Amino acid sequence: MPVLTILYMSKFEISNQLYHQFLDDPENKDNPELQIDTSQWLKKEHYSAVHAQFYHSSGSFKDYPVVNISYKAAELFCKWLTSQYKKVKKRKFKRVYFRLPTEEEWIIAARGRNKESIYGWVGNEIIDKNGRPKGNYYNETDTEQNTNLLKPVNSFQSNDYGMYNMSGNVSEMVQNAKIVKGGDWMHGYEYCKISPMISWDGSPKPYIGFRVAMIVLEKN
Repeated sequence: MPVLTILYMSKFEISNQLYHQFLDDPENKDNPELQIDTSQWLKKEHYSAVHAQFYHSSGSFKDYPVVNISYKAAELFCKWLTSQYKKVKKRKFKRVYFRLPTEEEWIIAARGRNKESIYGWVGNEIIDKNGRPKGNYYNETDTEQNTNLLKPVNSFQSNDYGMYNMSGNVSEMVQNAKIVKGGDWMHGYEYCKISPMISWDGSPKPYIGFRVAMIVLEKN
């Protein structure tokens, strides 16, 4: 009998709050590979002393996307999430596992129901009818850019699959560890397009986060 496989993807980028639950697990506390590198906020190209001090520790940022973690840390988070799901007695599916999406899976999710979509939001415009950006990307005319670098994971309008910030906010990891997708607060709107990618070395960056894919292997 063939193995059943159904794929779901998280509607939000993984938040600081959820990642800290992972870090607070006694089995993870002493693993240096998992730790958040707050020193990245102090580098010249994205300097923010406020974010270095508060972004990863203050409750005010609990619903913001986790950043400054490595590719390896994201992979280990997925394994941990799989183990946590197995502990849920009244779970929807009998057997699943979590992982980073492939680039192809990410593209399909970002496009939603429109295979011609350019961005990971509804419509191919970058500004909504009220003159506001449809996502969180770098805008040199934005005077608040230096203080409001990131937005909560439920910001802006979802695409027609109900997924938020597929374009903008943070660039997202995929299984190919050499690239990230979707654009972010540090790069211009052209990187928010579904097709482009940003090269990456797998190390912590303050503009890179992730969401997870859930693979259903067995229904109840």
